[in-house]
Amino acid sequence: MAGNGTIGLELLEDLPEVDTVLIPWGGGGLAGGIATALRALKPAVRIYAVETETGAPLYASMKAGSPQVVDYEPSFVDGIGSKTVFPTMLVMAQDLLDGSLTASLDEIAAALRLMAERNRVIAEGAGAVALAVAALPW
Repeated sequence: MAGNGTIGLELLEDLPEVDTVLIPWGGGGLAGGIATALRALKPAVRIYAVETETGAPLYASMKAGSPQVVDYEPSFVDGIGSKTVFPTMLVMAQDLLDGSLTASLDEIAAALRLMAERNRVIAEGAGAVALAVAALPW
């Protein structure tokens, strides 16, 4: 997780006025590292984990206030998603994150198309979840 904190440092270096950061949630290491750095240097930034609706245990666990087991449906978004959250990771998420947001497989597929067409970036499904969530009406 500490190594992932450098991503938070780079975000603030490149975008010092950033007010919201969306981080794909797999097991929590990426989100934990980035959020720790962001909270230390810019506490007011809003930080959300992003998950696919086909496996969003953090979303369910944060809503319930305890680790939850959810149905998990394997999909093309195979870099994130699972059935549950480790209790220690939930505590960390509750301390560092403002919440968890989800996107559908159709929304993620549309984000992948957008990345490919506009930026010529071919990403794994988990790499497009943040863009999919960012495109949703909040």
